[in-house]
Amino acid sequence: MARSIAPLALATLTSALVFALPAAAATPTVRVGFGSPQAPRPLVGFVHGIDAVSPSDARIEPLRPSLWRGKLKDVPYKRAHEIGGRYTYVLSDRWGYPGQLFAPRAPYEDWGAWRKFVERTARTGKEGEGIVWDVWNEPNHPYFWAGTKEQLYETYRIAWQAIHEVIGPEAVVSGPSTSYYSPEWIGGLVEYCRSRGCDVDALSWHEFPTGSIPAIEGRLDQAHSRWVNNPAYDSVGIQEVHLNEVIGAKDQYLPAETLGYMRYMERGGADLAARACWSDSAGADNCYNETLGGLLQPGSLLPRSVWWTTKAYADGAGSRVLTKFSDPYVVGIGSSASASASTAQLLVGHLERRSGSVRSRPSTDVRVTLRKLSALGFLRGSKQVKVTIQGFPATGEAPLAAPVGRRGKVHRIRDNEVALTLHGVKLHEAYRLVLTRP
Repeated sequence: MARSIAPLALATLTSALVFALPAAAATPTVRVGFGSPQAPRPLVGFVHGIDAVSPSDARIEPLRPSLWRGKLKDVPYKRAHEIGGRYTYVLSDRWGYPGQLFAPRAPYEDWGAWRKFVERTARTGKEGEGIVWDVWNEPNHPYFWAGTKEQLYETYRIAWQAIHEVIGPEAVVSGPSTSYYSPEWIGGLVEYCRSRGCDVDALSWHEFPTGSIPAIEGRLDQAHSRWVNNPAYDSVGIQEVHLNEVIGAKDQYLPAETLGYMRYMERGGADLAARACWSDSAGADNCYNETLGGLLQPGSLLPRSVWWTTKAYADGAGSRVLTKFSDPYVVGIGSSASASASTAQLLVGHLERRSGSVRSRPSTDVRVTLRKLSALGFLRGSKQVKVTIQGFPATGEAPLAAPVGRRGKVHRIRDNEVALTLHGVKLHEAYRLVLTRP
């Protein structure tokens, strides 16, 4: 069993992260308004990542997943449903792809066979609650699709029709699940369905930005403006936007970047999202080793730092409050509740800049303002608040026994707020400020 690196990380964080007086104006700022509740959807989800027994529920349930994506052979529906969250069934995963060694016929080579396949598959999931039927995975990638866009759209239309005939009008069908945000593919599917009489219940694509993670918000805004909220497409019935694979291979073990994805997906109004799975440094496939897409160490299934980061995000998912930040690469996520009773929290992450001429600093100070503290019931009437720091270091594939760098300080509340500065917030790392009554 691998040894935990918590003692080393603790020494590093406690020496680098302290409370101090307010910093200069150029310091990135994070401002939390606890009196302004927000209601984004929780965006923890997984692609594959479990079997019927592994990992244990104790590793999954604290993350409060809202989405599972795969096929029944790889993601047991019964277990996923009992844990909680919706289930996205990827039809093409069961049919097969042109890039496989023994490639099946393409749907457009035998429309009748494709329809019968979809009908049979839909019957197997007919009794399942909350299933989203994802027709085809990454059709803009040659491994997954060799036909034309129009052939893909007809593949979708036939599947949509067959699913609705088997399950009924309540069935939810999604597409096009491209490997990145592609207005050409997405808009093409929406237009095809508008002219051919099919619905796109949920628009879907994958987000693995090699450039700017903050740009995710703009892409979501554009999708809502162009298609979801556009009256011209009311007949297509778009209800949701699903980012059914997110977090690129480069970011899979980075706590701050993990928070960045979540924050910008929330701000852009994504309805569901699922963590993608990649190979680790030894070449092991995190899709099929029951590690929740690499959140756990293979074999031991001990949590990594990104598991703790994801748990911290989930702890506050149901009580988000307005959080503003001055630097798009120093993000904040505030919540009026946390893991235990009578607590609130603020998550802070320092993301890497990967576009533009400005390079990331190895560390930065962050000025934090905690406002409208009287809105927190456990602080009502109090003149003080205790703030405790937990750190989520960028320790890669090593396990982490627990969040580190705990340090608490009691602050006097003035004008219903507290201002403090975090020093030495390191690139790729994330931190949680936990608020309690002294």
